[in-house]
Amino acid sequence: MEQPISVPPSPGSGPSLKARLQSELRERGKKIWLTNSQTDSLTPVVQRMIGLDLIRVFLPYTNSHDRGQVLQDEWQSLQLEFARLQAGEQDGSRPSLIISPYLVDSGKPLFISNLDLRKMIADLKTHRMLDDVKSGETDSDEAPDFAVELFREFPQAPKTLKVATAVRMSATFPFISPAVRLPLQNRSRVVDAGYFDNFGITAAAAFLRDPDVRDFVREKTSGVVLIRILAFSDPTKADEILYARERNFWSGLQQGIEQISSPLEGALAARETRGQFANQLLLRELKALYGPKFDEFIFADTRPGSFSWHLQDHEIKAMEEDLVGDAKNDKELSRLAAVWARRDPRPTR
Repeated sequence: MEQPISVPPSPGSGPSLKARLQSELRERGKKIWLTNSQTDSLTPVVQRMIGLDLIRVFLPYTNSHDRGQVLQDEWQSLQLEFARLQAGEQDGSRPSLIISPYLVDSGKPLFISNLDLRKMIADLKTHRMLDDVKSGETDSDEAPDFAVELFREFPQAPKTLKVATAVRMSATFPFISPAVRLPLQNRSRVVDAGYFDNFGITAAAAFLRDPDVRDFVREKTSGVVLIRILAFSDPTKADEILYARERNFWSGLQQGIEQISSPLEGALAARETRGQFANQLLLRELKALYGPKFDEFIFADTRPGSFSWHLQDHEIKAMEEDLVGDAKNDKELSRLAAVWARRDPRPTR
C-alpha cells in the first residue's frame, strides 16, 4: 500500500504545495495505477461478462471465477491480507481502513477493518445498550446491531481476506461486477457501499463519536481533519435553471412516460438527498463535539471525467489541472495547508 501524500510543514518551505501535489499525482499516482492493473481493469471484466458469465447464468453450478474475481485480480498492489496491515496501523505508519459495503438481505452496512468497532456500533443503539458495552456486556440481544463487523463474524478472516477483495465488495456496481455472497446466518449478499451511504460520512462520524476516540483526539492530537473528495460539485442556481430548461425541452416525451418513471426517479432522488441531509446533520454534530479541533475540507471535480477503473493520460491531466486550477479547490487547498501548518509537530504518547 502506498503511503499518504506528504505535505510540507509550512506553505513557505521548499516547493509550493501545488507543485508537490502536481508531482505526486503525475509521477507516483501514475505508478500506482500502472501497478494496480496489468491492463485497464475494465476490459477483462467486460470480456468475462459478455462471454463465460453470460453463458453460465443458464448452467446449474456455481461460477467460482466470475467477472468480480477477474476485477480484483487486476488490482496488483491491493493483493495484501488485512493481517499484514495491522503492525503498520498500530505504530501509526499507515492509516487504518474502514471499508463499508452494504448487506442486501439485512439492510446493514458491513464494516471491514482491523479496528475494534464494537463500541462504535453499540453507540448507534440506545444509550442503555452503550452503557452495557462500557460495563463489558457486549453480547446483549435486546436491540439489533446497526452494522455487521466482518472480522467479528469470521475471526480468522484477516489472515486470508485481501484488501482487493474488500475494495471489490465495496465497489460492486450493478451488473458490472456481481454481488458477493457471504456465509452469514441469512446468506447475505454484499453490494456497493453507495446503496447505504454514497459519501462515506456515516462510518467516519460513527468512528469519531466513539467516546474513546473522542477523548484520544482531544488529549493526544492537534485535532481532526475530514477531507471529502466529491465526483461532482454542488449544483449552482445557474445549473438548476439550465437543467429546468432541458426538462422543459423534453417535457412532451416525459409526460408520456412519467407514470412509469416517477416511482423510480423519486426513489433515486430521495436516496441522494436523504444521504446529503443525514450527512449534514452528522457533520454538524461532529463540529459541535470537537469544536475548534475539527476542520472539514471539500474538493470537488468541476470537469466531466470517467472516474472509471482505468484513467487515461488526458484524464489524469484534467484531474491535475482541476485540483489546482479551480478557484474553490484552490481555496480549500490553501485552508488545508494553513491548518496543517498550525499543528503541533511533537508526538504525544
